[in-house]
Amino acid sequence: MAAILVAGLGRSGLAVAEKLVAEQRTFETYDDRAETVPSGAAAAGRRHWHDATAVDWSALEEVVVSPGLALTHPLIVAAQAAGVPVISELEFAYRRCRGTIVAVTGSNGKSTTVSMIAHLLAAGGREVRLGGNIGTAFAAIVDDRDDVVYVIEVSSFQLEHVKEFQPHIGVLLNVVADHLDRHGDLATYRAAKEQLFARQNSAHVALAPAELLENLPGEARRLALPNRDDTLTDHALRLTGLGYFAYNLNPLLAGPNRNNALFACAVVRELGLRAEAIRAGLASFEGLTHRMERLGHWEERLWINDSKATNVHAAQAGIDAQAGKYVLILGGSDKGERFDGLKLAQNPPQHIVAYGETAPKICADLARFNPVRVDAFDAACFEAHRLAQPGEVVLLSPACASFDQFQSFAHRGDRFKQLFAEAVAGSRESR
Repeated sequence: MAAILVAGLGRSGLAVAEKLVAEQRTFETYDDRAETVPSGAAAAGRRHWHDATAVDWSALEEVVVSPGLALTHPLIVAAQAAGVPVISELEFAYRRCRGTIVAVTGSNGKSTTVSMIAHLLAAGGREVRLGGNIGTAFAAIVDDRDDVVYVIEVSSFQLEHVKEFQPHIGVLLNVVADHLDRHGDLATYRAAKEQLFARQNSAHVALAPAELLENLPGEARRLALPNRDDTLTDHALRLTGLGYFAYNLNPLLAGPNRNNALFACAVVRELGLRAEAIRAGLASFEGLTHRMERLGHWEERLWINDSKATNVHAAQAGIDAQAGKYVLILGGSDKGERFDGLKLAQNPPQHIVAYGETAPKICADLARFNPVRVDAFDAACFEAHRLAQPGEVVLLSPACASFDQFQSFAHRGDRFKQLFAEAVAGSRESR
């Protein structure tokens, strides 16, 4: 009996395996990490592979690939050579979905925007499930109910192997250089993002900034944001069909998040939410961990955790949000970007502390700001605190991925929070 190969046993792969077990489908598993032993639902697989060259393709009908496997991965190359179709976990889940899909992609702001959309819908009484790249795999939350709105954060990696994926509402927030270590160049990266829209038809909606909307594939009804009739300030929102109304000032929606909020409001308007529900939802939105998260004060310095700023564009948003003096922590693993793309002249940090794998590159690109190099993350955080004066901000907005010293941006952000909590506790004990 032909089987499905579940490739990659991370979060996405395990969710696919669980769904296949529930469907009583025959499957096999693959993970090129030699130490990985299938567990949970994945243990029900007929066979497990570590070596892409050893896989018996004659026994397989399809490969469901996790986003961590690049197009050039030996397993994907071998599957294509054998004529075995390769789909993403996103595509796998879509084929099992009967509800409404809102899919959001972009280089920055995805997690905040999908969280806000889900929050607004839930506050408006809708049945909503949040998943995708933000944390919970789409395959883990999907079922055959038709009254659910699935709000899905979608990465370029997940869009490399879609065949039928067709969201009811698609959102492209922005495209800037990111993941060039995988995609090679900006054009290839952007083309991957645009696959979100390629199969939309006239019953669907595509939302994007005007400069990106014009060249999107697909046949959806298109809406450019912002526009003359759809705008959002720190205090008020204007949406076509709903009018102009003030909402309770929420500091999390100011500055860099304003555009994310506008897209979120436009999406929920398309889904039928009225002005009162949107106003209430905006006022009660609480933001995300690791994105401009104010931890508190230690020795009169405010620590801000912006670990989710994993590229230059995202770090720029955190920098632009600083109204006062700050010390900036940059560093991590290299994604192929240059750091002299940071626009620091208008709002220069008092100091820059560069850490990790990218520290030499940061010091070279930003030499005129005299960065201080401290290779270890913990030491870099405390050096930034030492350099900051009372009343200033210690800003972790690293502009890099985290994989040189951490498992993820969340792992890095959690360590930053732990360092802050321990420092504050130690100060209290010493009094």
